[in-house]
Amino acid sequence: MYISFYRKLLNKRIIFSTYPATRTSRLLPASPRKMDLKLCWLLGSLLAITLCGATTSHKPEEDIHIESNSTPSSKHFTTTTTPSSQSPGCPTGCRCSVSFTGPKLVCDFLDPEIQEFGTTARHLVVNGKRGDHAPKLAYKYFFKAGLANLVTLTIRNASLSKIDRGAFEGMDHLEELDLSDNEIVTLHPNTIENNGNLRHLILRNNPGIQLTNPNSPRHTPFLVSGSLVQLILANCQIKDIPKRAFANLGGLDYLDLSGNYLTELKDDGLAELINLETLDVSDNSISKISADAFVDIDDLTTLYLRGNPIKTLEGIEISGLEELDASRCDIEVLSPAVFDGFPELVLLNLSMNKIKDIDDEAFLALTALRYLDLSHNSIRSPPRQIHVPKLQ
Repeated sequence: MYISFYRKLLNKRIIFSTYPATRTSRLLPASPRKMDLKLCWLLGSLLAITLCGATTSHKPEEDIHIESNSTPSSKHFTTTTTPSSQSPGCPTGCRCSVSFTGPKLVCDFLDPEIQEFGTTARHLVVNGKRGDHAPKLAYKYFFKAGLANLVTLTIRNASLSKIDRGAFEGMDHLEELDLSDNEIVTLHPNTIENNGNLRHLILRNNPGIQLTNPNSPRHTPFLVSGSLVQLILANCQIKDIPKRAFANLGGLDYLDLSGNYLTELKDDGLAELINLETLDVSDNSISKISADAFVDIDDLTTLYLRGNPIKTLEGIEISGLEELDASRCDIEVLSPAVFDGFPELVLLNLSMNKIKDIDDEAFLALTALRYLDLSHNSIRSPPRQIHVPKLQ
């Protein structure tokens, strides 16, 4: 039996209700003198415990929680909703909750033939298991399943490998799509073109994903989207960034390509990302960066290069860059002109390199620099004077 207590200042009354077993309530008088002393003491103790617990552990998203039995034929539901709340039945194999952002479903699998989804769901998380039978995401799959109003959709570890180009059609409210930890190799360029509110796409840990479709004409873009601002392709075993791969993702301001197999950054791989602000290519095998790799990216302010066998930063020009992480690289010498291409740099991390020699004029161009990390190097003798007026 679930017991809850509500205090009402109006009329100086306390409402005591029990549910769902009785769904009845008793009104207790304000004065305890007419009550049995033992009962009064008992109710007071229970009230204190309950109210204290509510103030320390209550979370708004836990107001409603519905669980269904995992067997497909079960119709038994357990609920902790208040008598006045109305909640739909939770689909088979799912846990349901309601928070301030809307109804959320966390499911062990995805099968609309067994599961009945209501149109009120705003968030869906599917946590599958490797080796499970992958759902077939056919044309308008989620729209037909009653999930057209989803704002966020996550499908992880579901062995997904093929997705119909129209699988997400009709999902006009979708803002975030997470397909991490699957087996996706190719996506049709128009897969998310009509999802006009989609801003975040996460494809982390899809080994072997290709940025160009081998069945499409040369230089076909990876994806087409006018709304996407964040794309995560970390740990996907990407070896190369083909020309114009991101040509139709001009709105991107964050791109994560960390943990891949990239060996160089060419002058045409990132050329179309004119609004890019943050680029993460850490933990690749990059040893060469073209002098024109960032020539068209005027808004780039943050660059993560850590964990690459880069020996020098000289010749790279990113005029608006403010934060550069080049830690855990193979840099050995800081020459006089090494940072001339980063005049606006505020934060520079060069820790855990192989730096031995630093020229006295190496930091001369960094007039805005405030933070510099040279720890864990092999510096033989520090420069006699570092010309960095704003260094903290």
